Amino acid sequence: MSVRLPNWELVLANYLNECQAKPFEWGQHDCCLFAANAVLAFTGQDYAAAFRGRYSTELGAARALKRYGAGTLKQTLLRVLGEPVPLLQVSRGDVLLVTVDGRDSAAVFYQGAWAVSLQGLIPVLMQDVQLAWRVC
Repeated sequence: MSVRLPNWELVLANYLNECQAKPFEWGQHDCCLFAANAVLAFTGQDYAAAFRGRYSTELGAARALKRYGAGTLKQTLLRVLGEPVPLLQVSRGDVLLVTVDGRDSAAVFYQGAWAVSLQGLIPVLMQDVQLAWRVC
């Protein structure tokens, strides 16, 4: 289990702020790496190490989920992060599985749910949150 670093809330806020203008890019700044990089920033633990540098397209991401994950984004998050927490217990820094543009996406909670889409960093309605995991 990860431990949150000192000043983790400021680190997470700064990370999210940096992501505001960052364009979506498969294998660099997509939904999974967005969430994993957030956790890496405030804990130092890299949950996406097995995926880094392994894909650069949407098809490559799907193949990486099959090869290095559990087949789907949801199953991979369940395997990597364990048992979800009740949605009413979501707090800053938690990783979320959300629906964006009709597709599953990894997101981060910080005064609301945030995800990376093809349009950039976007807020996600809590009604579109499927599952949540506490990483610390």
